[in-house]
This record gives sequence, C-alpha cells and structure tokens, in this order.
Amino acid sequence: MKVLKAPVFFLILCFSFVFLGHAEEAPDRLGKARKLVEEKKYGDALKTYTEIIAQLLTDPGLLIEWARVYTYADRHREAIELFEKVRKEYPDREKQIIRELADQYKWNGQLTQAIAVYQRGLELDPGNLQIELGLAQALAWDGQHKEALKSYDKGLFKDPNNIQALLGKAEVLSWDDKLEKARKSYDAVLKIDPQNVDALNGIARICVWQGYHRRGIKRYRKILKDHPGNPDAMEGLAFAYHWDEQEGLALAAAEALMAAHPDRHAGGELYDQIRDIKKPHALQGNRFSDDRNHLYIAAEKAHVGTYVGDSTIVGAAYEWYLYRQPGKAPLNGNRGGLDITHRLNEYLTGNSYVYLAKYSAEGFTPFTTNTWLTFKPNDILRFDGAYDRETFEDITSMNEKIIANSGSISFDLKPDRFWLFSTKYKRSHYSDKNNQNTIFSKVEYRLLQKPYLKLFYNFYYSDWADQMNHGYFNPTSIFSNTGGIYGSTNLGKKLFWENQLSMGYEVQHPKQSRPTYYASTSLNYSLPRGVGLFTRAEYFLANDTNPSKRYSKGTIWFGLTYSFGGGVPGKQHEAQQAQRPLV
Repeated sequence: MKVLKAPVFFLILCFSFVFLGHAEEAPDRLGKARKLVEEKKYGDALKTYTEIIAQLLTDPGLLIEWARVYTYADRHREAIELFEKVRKEYPDREKQIIRELADQYKWNGQLTQAIAVYQRGLELDPGNLQIELGLAQALAWDGQHKEALKSYDKGLFKDPNNIQALLGKAEVLSWDDKLEKARKSYDAVLKIDPQNVDALNGIARICVWQGYHRRGIKRYRKILKDHPGNPDAMEGLAFAYHWDEQEGLALAAAEALMAAHPDRHAGGELYDQIRDIKKPHALQGNRFSDDRNHLYIAAEKAHVGTYVGDSTIVGAAYEWYLYRQPGKAPLNGNRGGLDITHRLNEYLTGNSYVYLAKYSAEGFTPFTTNTWLTFKPNDILRFDGAYDRETFEDITSMNEKIIANSGSISFDLKPDRFWLFSTKYKRSHYSDKNNQNTIFSKVEYRLLQKPYLKLFYNFYYSDWADQMNHGYFNPTSIFSNTGGIYGSTNLGKKLFWENQLSMGYEVQHPKQSRPTYYASTSLNYSLPRGVGLFTRAEYFLANDTNPSKRYSKGTIWFGLTYSFGGGVPGKQHEAQQAQRPLV
C-alpha cells in the first residue's frame, strides 16, 4: 500500500488543479447552459451542464435544475437517475421533487414505480392536486380504471372545475365504454372553456365510437378549421373516415397525419393497415354442405378486386358448383361475372354483382344478379332498394330451369349505439308463374363492445300464391320467431373469432310446427405478407317428433384471402346488413 501512496497523491493533486481551473469557468458555463435552455436547445444545454458536473453534484439545487433539463429533452431515464440521487442524498428535498420523479417514471412507461412514488407524494403532501391527478393518470394507463376514477373524483372534490381532472375522467370513462358519462364530463369542460380543443376532440371521438361517424367527421373538420394541424383531430378524422368505410378519404387523412406528426402511434397503425388498400386483393373460398334430404353441395370460388379511384371497387369472380343427391343425376355448373361498388356521394352507395352461368342441366345458362342501392340520410337511418335475379341450389329446380325475379326494400333504424331495428319486404316472381311475399324483421340490443356481444330477435314470414313441386321449399305459408346471441372478439392481434347461437319456433301451413336451432362459429387468421385464412361452420336443425319431418343442414367454409398491398382492415363487429356469401 505504501507503494501506491505517491501516485494516488499525484493524481489527486492533478485533479485538484483541473477542478480549480474549471471552477473558475463554472459560473460562465452555467449561464451559457441556462441560456441554451431558454432557447430550447436542450441537447447543447445538457452538454454544457456535463462540463461542470463536479459543481452540479455538490449542489442539490443545481442537481434538480439539471434533472429538469433532461425532462424537457424527454430523456426520462437520466432524469429519473438524478431525481433519485436528490431523493437519496438530500431527504429534505424529497417533497420538492417527488411529483416530478413520479411523472418521469410514468412517461418512461414504468407505471408500477410511478404509482408508488405518487402515493409517497400524497403521504408527504395529502392536499397536492397535481400529485392526485398524476396518480389517476398512471393508474389509468396501468389498466386500473376503477382506481383511476376514484383518484379523479378525489381531485374533483378538491376542485370541481379542474379541467385536467374532468378531461382525465372522461378519457377513462370512454375506455370503459361509458360513453354517455364521458360526454357529460367533456360538456362540463366546455362550460368552463368553450374552446377547449381536448374536450372538442373527445366529443368528436365519442360520436365515432357511438357509430355516428358523419357527426364525428363534421366535428373533426370544424376543429381542424379552427385549429389547423391539431394531431388529435387529424388522427380522429382518419379513423372516422375508416369506420364510415370511406377508405380513400381515410388514406388521405392518414397520409397527412403521418407527414405532419410521424410519431402518432395509433394513426401510424391505421396508416399501415390502409396505405396499400387500393392495391388488388384476391380471395379463394370453398364451401361444402349436406342436409337431411342428402343434397350434397360442393362449391369453389376465386375472386379478384381492386379500387378504382377513391370511391369505386371493381372485381371479377369465377365459381364452380357440384350437386349430388340420391336418385338424381349429378349436376354441375360454372359461373363467372363482375361486381362493382361505387359510393356516389355522402348519402348513396350502389352495389351490383352480375353473373352468367352454365349448368349441366340441358340448355340452362341463366343470367343472375344481386343489385342494390343504399341511401343513408344520416347516422340513424338506412334504406336499401334491391333487385335480385336468382336460381336455387336444388337439382329439381335447376332441371326445371326455375328463376326468381325479386324486388325488395328494407330500412334500418339505429336510434343509439345499443339498439337496431330492421325490416325488409321482398316480392318474388318465379318462372313457373308462382309468386312469393317475404317479410323479415329483426331487433338487436348490444350488451358489450369488447368483446362485442349482442342479443337479437328475428321474425320471418313467407306466403306463396300456389303450391308447386319444382324443388324450392314452398309451404303455403310459414312464419318463425327466433331469439339468440352473437359475440365476436380479437384473440390476440392476428385472430378474430365470431359465434352465434339461436333457437326459435316455426309454424307452417298446412299445419305443422316445430322448434328450430342454429349455431355457427368462424375464425379469421392474419398471416404475414397480406395473407389471411378463414373458416366457418354452421348447423341448422328444425326438430320434429316425427323423424321423417325433421330437417337439418350443416355447412363449412374455408379459404384464404390475399392483399397485394398488405393487410386488409377489419372491424370488431359484423356489418348491420348481411353480406354476400363468400361462395
């Protein structure tokens, strides 16, 4: 040890001279650092602070000042280290810096530590409103929404007109799907500050989440007119267009957002979803079914579609069918055609599927179509008018060359985000001179949003002008009542699951009645490079004490989708109107 004394003494002496030299410049360097902070040149300021580190480490006031510059530069880890040093070495300063330390833990994503430090802050200063609100936000981000609301309420008890508390409470209520209560909190903010942009954005977002997309779009446009470039409004507008199925406008809004605010996380995810939405997409699907009458159906479909402009989607399809039934010659068919969807304006959308088919039944080459026009005057009402020219999936019907020409009209009423009322009337004229009237009505009530869960009731009525034996199912009249439950959810980021169960009772004339049961389940799985897999199974049973009158049918679908531009956006609920079958 004696050997080391001289070198150590020499190093200490040299360091002392260096320190004294720097000490003389320290006030100038400190002034320079503070000036750089005033100019918001935080990186340069931190370099200058580092040059006088010896002085900073011996002065708790300067340590706190240095830590705060790290907070300005969003360098949370370094700020935490310095605040913790102050807390450890200068306990009398803990109360002064405790909230700032908790804030840095929160902004650094260390929510457990942030919550603990906020709680310590309230022990030191129980009446500190900012600590209470910081704790509430940390709890909310940590998923402890119930506790977060309690903290916000404590803050509002201390200051009923505190805008930060009202906004925070509204946000948590929104996350918990308590949108009506959240709206009241946002309204309370606007009574205090009518131009508060956070509250205005919150109300616009609630409108979109309630399904009132156009109302939300109008609000976001108004915000951007008064506050150009506001990132929350720009992001909200992109999502509103997306959920209103105006993908062209959604893409334009998302591109503008990414150009101005590339750090927006949710907006970036939406942009990644839809940035290549206009590129072609393809589907290959298969369907197999069998019923009580031993009618076996196999079908395959290939479809390619793409955007043309912002408002039009065009596609082409080819389909192949095989029908088998004991005692009858097998029948097969080939069908091809075109389809188009065009959004005429804010209120009108047209859809048309046009096909030409050739079946092995001699001389049967029918032209078929499903064409409809949708009119949505607002977010509450929807009207559809349709013309259908269809064949029947039945060997006898095809051998008889039965075609039905039908016109229909339907309307949906969605008074709020919980209820949906829908009715459809259809009049069909058959090529064998038969006529049919059909009425279908449904009532839905949404129970939950995540997972999406709803109850429904369906009513169906049909009557026929004549009794024909041309394959299609035609008792003189039939009506049924059905109740059920539907649910869907995301099982992770790549898997989407849907289920439906229902039971009811049908009455036919000539006199016959029986209970009915239905169950279905489907899965959609997203693979890399724009590939998706889907499968679906369903089973229907009309039970009867007489086995010969019992009817059942089972069907399975499976296939894949491919987008040349990447993933295709999806929604966590099924559409209000039944979509055209994949095959």
